[in-house]
Amino acid sequence: MKQAILIIAHKELSFVQRIISHFDADFDIFIHIDTSCREQVPQFKTAGQLHIIRLHHVEWGNEKIMWVLYDLMAVAAKYGPYSYYHLITGNCYPSQPLSRFKQFFSEQNHNNYIEYHPMPRPSWGTEGGLDRMHYYWFGIQHHDVRYHHKLTNLLLKVQRKLGFRRSLAAWGNLYCGGWQASLSSQGVGTILALPRKTLHRRTRFTHSCEEIVPQTLLLNNPHVQCINDSLHLSLWEDNAASPKILTLDDLLAIKESGAFFVRKVDPTLSASLLEAIDALLAK
Repeated sequence: MKQAILIIAHKELSFVQRIISHFDADFDIFIHIDTSCREQVPQFKTAGQLHIIRLHHVEWGNEKIMWVLYDLMAVAAKYGPYSYYHLITGNCYPSQPLSRFKQFFSEQNHNNYIEYHPMPRPSWGTEGGLDRMHYYWFGIQHHDVRYHHKLTNLLLKVQRKLGFRRSLAAWGNLYCGGWQASLSSQGVGTILALPRKTLHRRTRFTHSCEEIVPQTLLLNNPHVQCINDSLHLSLWEDNAASPKILTLDDLLAIKESGAFFVRKVDPTLSASLLEAIDALLAK
């Protein structure tokens, strides 16, 4: 059965072509291009089918990245089913030869590969990340919360002082982790079983809910098998809000990881690394 590559792209669309060029006709490509992107959309060349959607503008930390993921999965499911749906960003890059990629996922059946941790998660602040869902994060729908946060923090402070918190009971047990993943058809179906309107209502004005909702929906379904491994490699520096940009110095870590995708690569800053990875992929 064919597989699907689902890509969230914000910029550097020419690099997206470089990503998808590694996949053959056994893979269909689904790309969401942020509505704020002003680059001319290239004539992407793929061996499989290509589907492009443009529905949302996503600022870092707001709820709309979860909406993008949901809509990408919904579109892909209409053309599927696929044996696997691989969720990546426009700065992820394949790091295993296609033959190994195909062999590995042909043997996995219904396993879902995604990072997960029970919440509250101690490393996610004093509330263990529950504040992302409990409170209304007003203001981050149009501004990056990392840089425009004074009003948002004031409103959060008021909610805490008043003792106001949204109930999270409808979600069941909460889990969290990175959203990059390789999901089976059953796994995607479990997420899409939550109606779109319900997803929007429950996640409106939340903060980075894409790092909570997929894991929570999957792990609350006893019939879904999840492996606590996203098969993606991200390297983090202390107190960083996002992974470091990978360079040639990280090649050994990539080889030893056995990951199928690496994140985060930059077409310019990671140029030497990309050449080295391409040499590995050609083997």
